[in-house]
Amino acid sequence: MRIWQSYLCATMLIASPASAEDDQTKAIPKHLHRLLALTKEDFTRRITLKDDSLETEATLSTLQGWKHKEGLLGIVNSDQFFRVFINKKTGVARYQAYQYIAYTAPRYAKFVLVNFDAKGGPEQKELDVLGRIIKGCSRSTGCARVEHVAFTVDDALIRSLAAKYDPAKPGVWRYRLKAKSGVERDEGFSLAEVAAVVQAVDDYGDGKRF
Repeated sequence: MRIWQSYLCATMLIASPASAEDDQTKAIPKHLHRLLALTKEDFTRRITLKDDSLETEATLSTLQGWKHKEGLLGIVNSDQFFRVFINKKTGVARYQAYQYIAYTAPRYAKFVLVNFDAKGGPEQKELDVLGRIIKGCSRSTGCARVEHVAFTVDDALIRSLAAKYDPAKPGVWRYRLKAKSGVERDEGFSLAEVAAVVQAVDDYGDGKRF
């Protein structure tokens, strides 16, 4: 079972001939139009930095970059963002793609693998399972569950993606989460967000303040 393929639709639009764009634009959910309209500068303004004299690593985050809020209560059922851990002695940065997933089901899906677009074709990694939480249960619908997972993105890959950013042609870096239950979930990052986080790492290294 594969769920939430909106990012794939967006990527199809980007790669489509101009004659087909109008029809495909209508098929893209409105919230993705809002995401793809955000620029590198938009994400840069929302990046946060955690760093003080007691930290061995500085931490950059795009957590506040963009969220899809659903319903009248503005609930966020899925979110992805970057965390970057910069070693303050060596300057080496470790990029982490973080994924939050909330759903209701009798059992955990248990996301354990990720496939992602890479320079030489799709690659696969094991996910770092950061947490699984039950928020409440119902006999009729099952339990409200949350999974927190992440994976490390190589510096060379993330910089190659950042180099593809073009404000005139929004793009998406795609990945697919795979669960033990058989569920597959397609997700992605705006190239504007990728470019912003790489620029933030370079700015931190140059001593620029946020």
